[in-house]
Amino acid sequence: MEDEELQGSTRRPARRGWLKGLLFASLMLLALAAGSSFLGFGTGDPDDAHPGRGSAIVEGGGGVDSERVPGSAPGAGLFAGGARGQGREEGKASAGEEPAAGPGKSALPASDTMVRSDGSESAASRGFVFDAVSGAAVVGASVRLTWFHGSTDLSRAGLSPLAAVVRHSGEDGGFGFPIVLPEDPRLCAHVQINHPDYSPEVCVLHGRMDSRGRWTKVEAAGDTPDLVVLGGRTGGPGTGSRIEFYVRRTLTVPLTVLGPDGGGLANVPLAVRPWVDDHSFLDEAEVEFAWSGRLVRPGPWRVLYTDEHGSLRLPFSDAPWELELLHPLYFLHGRPRPGFPEAIGRQRILLQDAREFVLEAEQGHLTGHRLVDLDGRPLAECELEVELEGMPPLRTRTDPSGWFELGIHPFPQPSPLISFANRRAGRLTVLSPRYWNRSMDIALPIDEPELLLEARAASFLDFRLVSREDEGAPAVAPDALRTTLDMTLMRLGANGEVSYCGILPPDGSKMGVLQSGYLPVSVWWPESPQRFLSRDIDLGELSLIRGWTREVHLEGVSPESLASASLSVSSIDGVPAGFDGLEVHRYESGADGRVRIGGLQHGEYLLSVDGPLLGSLARRVTIFEENLDEPIVMPLQLSGEELVKVSGLVAGLGPFETRGVTVVERYFISGREEALAMPPYPLSREGVFGSIRKLSGVEAVEVSISTTGDRGEQALLSRGEGPPKFEFGELRLRRPPKAVLEFYTPGYPAVWPPLNPGLEGESGSEVSSRFRLSGHLLVIDNLRMGRYVLRWKGLAGEEESYLFDVPNKFGGEIRGRVKRRLLPLEVIEIDVVDSRGGRVEGARVLQEDTLLPPGLGSGHPALENRLFVTVTTRQETSFSVEAPGFLPAFVRVPPGEVVPRNIVLYRDITRVVGRVLDTGGEPFSGILEIDWTPLTPAVTRHGQPLLVEVLNGRLRADGLLPQPRDFIFRPKDSSSFLRRRLALPEERRLVDLGVLRLGETRAIKGFVYLDDGSPAPGAVVALLPIADAYRYPGVDPVDLQRLEWKTKTDEKGGFELGELPLVLPPRWALIAHLDGFSDSVEEDPVLGLSSRELFLEPEAVLEVNIGYLNEPEGDHYAFSLEFQADPADPGSRVDLGELPPEFFGLHRFEGVRPGQYRVKWGLRDAYEPVPPVWQDIFLPVGGRGRLDFVIEGSVVRGRAELNGLPVEKGWVILTHNPGENGGARVGRVVDGEFELIDPPKVLRAWVAVIPEEKDQA
Repeated sequence: MEDEELQGSTRRPARRGWLKGLLFASLMLLALAAGSSFLGFGTGDPDDAHPGRGSAIVEGGGGVDSERVPGSAPGAGLFAGGARGQGREEGKASAGEEPAAGPGKSALPASDTMVRSDGSESAASRGFVFDAVSGAAVVGASVRLTWFHGSTDLSRAGLSPLAAVVRHSGEDGGFGFPIVLPEDPRLCAHVQINHPDYSPEVCVLHGRMDSRGRWTKVEAAGDTPDLVVLGGRTGGPGTGSRIEFYVRRTLTVPLTVLGPDGGGLANVPLAVRPWVDDHSFLDEAEVEFAWSGRLVRPGPWRVLYTDEHGSLRLPFSDAPWELELLHPLYFLHGRPRPGFPEAIGRQRILLQDAREFVLEAEQGHLTGHRLVDLDGRPLAECELEVELEGMPPLRTRTDPSGWFELGIHPFPQPSPLISFANRRAGRLTVLSPRYWNRSMDIALPIDEPELLLEARAASFLDFRLVSREDEGAPAVAPDALRTTLDMTLMRLGANGEVSYCGILPPDGSKMGVLQSGYLPVSVWWPESPQRFLSRDIDLGELSLIRGWTREVHLEGVSPESLASASLSVSSIDGVPAGFDGLEVHRYESGADGRVRIGGLQHGEYLLSVDGPLLGSLARRVTIFEENLDEPIVMPLQLSGEELVKVSGLVAGLGPFETRGVTVVERYFISGREEALAMPPYPLSREGVFGSIRKLSGVEAVEVSISTTGDRGEQALLSRGEGPPKFEFGELRLRRPPKAVLEFYTPGYPAVWPPLNPGLEGESGSEVSSRFRLSGHLLVIDNLRMGRYVLRWKGLAGEEESYLFDVPNKFGGEIRGRVKRRLLPLEVIEIDVVDSRGGRVEGARVLQEDTLLPPGLGSGHPALENRLFVTVTTRQETSFSVEAPGFLPAFVRVPPGEVVPRNIVLYRDITRVVGRVLDTGGEPFSGILEIDWTPLTPAVTRHGQPLLVEVLNGRLRADGLLPQPRDFIFRPKDSSSFLRRRLALPEERRLVDLGVLRLGETRAIKGFVYLDDGSPAPGAVVALLPIADAYRYPGVDPVDLQRLEWKTKTDEKGGFELGELPLVLPPRWALIAHLDGFSDSVEEDPVLGLSSRELFLEPEAVLEVNIGYLNEPEGDHYAFSLEFQADPADPGSRVDLGELPPEFFGLHRFEGVRPGQYRVKWGLRDAYEPVPPVWQDIFLPVGGRGRLDFVIEGSVVRGRAELNGLPVEKGWVILTHNPGENGGARVGRVVDGEFELIDPPKVLRAWVAVIPEEKDQA
């Protein structure tokens, strides 16, 4: 296994070729003068002992950011102890000529990658790749190490790299891990591990704190918690030279990215994101059903690089993967396919089997620009992020002259091509410290070669730490240095050199410096002409004073544990101003546990010891001159963490049957109420599961196996004697309990389940459960015995829930019907059948803005041979259904009504003949329109009106609806017509309609205007009985769309109601209605008028607030409402009836009829001598009013007896003064019990019991 070279070919603008040649020649002379070698380098890596094993270092951009490493000599090495060589020769190709790519490799710009083969790895770390289940070494793993500056987020890590190397693990799983730029604290390492039998894994190492380049922090994806361990699982320094990586076996699928020339696109970054199943989706923004039926959500993004052949491997999954090429010049291109549009950029793929998956990449529209600042200075070797609309954020670097190139993604077809007139707008941001986060708006492409960044370069601040007390003022290595500067730390040199970059502090300010082991130093910022002569400031040497020192002895544990210990020392009192939270001295212990601490003064200190194998310990110590010679003893204890090993095998599965099987481990830990659940991981293709974790107090382990179907398994093992090894042996899949839930909503007996369910069980038992879709049913697999709560959120975030129990653990099915709220948009499934109930093949639904069922994308197998419509529950829903050989069906459902689930289609086979006579009895010749209307209002119309040519009265037509309907025969452009009720058969035989004689009709024409005299387009004009013409509070208005005689006004407000009878029925009205206005009503319209005008006034709004302050128990009292158009005309009174209890409270009614409204309250069985109480209000045209009538009095209950016997029926009257009117209240007596509301508010009242006129004996 030979280490691989990361290489590519170049494409540069011709105008920069001479610059590159000159730069290369200069670097060559410089390197030769420094004695650098271009013939390779020896390493301290044991791999070098094997012939043929080398390394290839890839350096991007030829530099370390746009900034220098301050204080470094020319040619300083990227690697510890080695010279920094120059890049390969450039400028030899002709202008515009591209160097040839290697066989099977697509051309890449040289600005991305340059092959390196010089440097030294004498200070290299050692990395090891182990199997996460068995702990065995993984031999032959390909490890790509990419060094970069920037974000440690895995979705952006590793882009715009500084250098890269590919290594292979040896027999012990080990490989050399070079230390690159050890004095650069900003440097991060993107680690990518590839092996055909293992899932590819990535992580980011960062957190450098000293000049030795050691990593102290790791960033890994949340679904790979056991990926990397600094220092190893068995101890060693937490920031030491040993780094262990743990990977899991799984079935992987090769994926290749082809470049424009057909070769593999080598060493390019791909952002990849899996979709994963889970037990809770409550707060997920993106959720859908996979093709397997599982409910899935997107997992974390991570960056993976292709190999030298343009390939990488992804774990097999039944759920989709999303990929996006993050190369600055190329993009992924998904060509249009039937049912799928063209996809530019992000691609979604489904790995259906283990065969290679191929993606195509295209080069974008190339544009090159030079970036300069306000001083005209080019932004040399700066890292940029360019984010254009419709494109992902792309990272690139400028060259030494400030030039950069970008490939602009084209617009999807049929949009116009990218051009100067059709650009993509966005933002360019500089990420290098010299211009940190300075950005500018851009629109590309543009014909201007230079782009001006409205910023000036930040300054460098250099100083060198030396010890004042030691002879010769030796340098102090700045380990764990902290300052009060708000600048970017650029360098921690082994000889005390420190560099910062950013905005310099103001003149006269104070800078605090704290170096572990020394006293804090405060430096006053100089007021010197130097800051005006140069942007970069060198403070020279900063002298440190060690202060008092004292020895600390760490005891009680093994040397191995002591080697991983770290000691922190912080002052409790006497912290200098500005150093609050800063004065913490950090030390590392050796194997002997002896640490000498410095920077001490008289006072109290807190000493804290921590380490991967140690329990935390803190101790307060008082330091004074008399006890400096006494060692501080800190007795340590082990943390109790142990290596917990879990292993097992799922038997009876073939290699391909393990696909989509996941494992969840739960650890029961002493002192912890709920079990600790680890993220799920895939079962290996051999059926093996397990892990090695460092935990303490583990008493038992439970594993749950889940498949994409209803099979699974759960097993629990308690800890026995000896080390914590949990060997589950062979497990076989069975069918655990599952819940099958059908959701419904008012009006629809079956609707789709919510997309954001979350399951809660007892003691965390829900973590292994999974959701899947079966038809329209939500299935929850892998349940345990116990109680569960299913929760989900509505459109506005309101939470709904459903409780169910699983009675046993032996399997079975729990069925339930779950009610959920109706959404503004619902997708329902419809069945299309013929008149005999048989399924109609080839039917299709035509609807604007149609939606697919939630979570199901186009082409999903669950959509096959099924028809869906989108219901707008708060607006009218309309769609049509067509099928070959059938009349089309047109469905229009008003808001709030239910869309029919069964759509019946009738065959287009009915044929009729007849004889048509005109109004004079003569044979008719001309165009005859045939239409039909249902006998009762219906939401579905079948077929369309026909235009038939009739010659000499002879009619022959087909395509009529074979159902009982009112058929209308009307000559074109004539007011005469004939309405006849027919029941045509659904047969192919000819039906004779006999003689059809046309008759005269009437029409009403006119205009509708708004109150300002402007036309009212779109207003509904209709004829209906006067009793239904007005709108009143609490009375449902008539649905104008269902009336026989109706129309809408045109743009000029004109209307025509035709086909009216010669005489209208009595007491009818012509009404004009438009939302936002009060209706215009003309009672008993006269048909003889040639035209009429209707005016819409601003709508009147009435708010009614009625009810009780103290609710009565009985129903003897009631509120009623009445209306009077003219208070002076008793004949205009309209009794609107009793107001039901659901009417209580405040209600708003818009567009009601203006006039006087009165609310009355009293007994239903009234006592006539005592009238009811009332409140009224007059509502003017276009006015606003509020009628409040709330009974605030108390409720009195009691018994009524007469001559010692209960009064069966009667009334009880309470009054404060029998001689006054208006103060009495009446209650109803039934079976001797009475209830009276709102009695007089007095201390003493008169009461009377009045029986009904019947015998009380």
